[in-house]
Amino acid sequence: MDILVPCSPNNPIPTYVAAAFNSYSPHPQPGYAYYREGKFSCGYFMQGSEQGDFLEDGYYLLMGGNVSFRPHREVPENLRFKVGSTKDYKPIYIGTIYISGEEICGPVIDGVCYVYRHSILSDGENYKVLGLNEGC
Repeated sequence: MDILVPCSPNNPIPTYVAAAFNSYSPHPQPGYAYYREGKFSCGYFMQGSEQGDFLEDGYYLLMGGNVSFRPHREVPENLRFKVGSTKDYKPIYIGTIYISGEEICGPVIDGVCYVYRHSILSDGENYKVLGLNEGC
């Protein structure tokens, strides 16, 4: 478990960065999965910025390294963890939004972080982005 990347170490239920592949894009679609009672639950993902989805299995967990979520204004573009591009070649990063006492993950597209949690939520101001820690 120590090698997986958490959405936040402070979440009441451990939540980890996950990704799914689908017909929407050839790139992984970032999202998150909860870890409860010794196993991972459904994974929650965005398909672009307009459709949410969940998978009971068949998703992948991000294994860590020297990375962390930080306020997006503090992470230079060259240190951001890029997971793909939109159909019009804009970069897609992994971000988190703080909602109801926890941080959950989703894609950052055009400076806005999108997450799926029974509905689509977005934030263009107060999100964090996953970045490589300097001095790696």
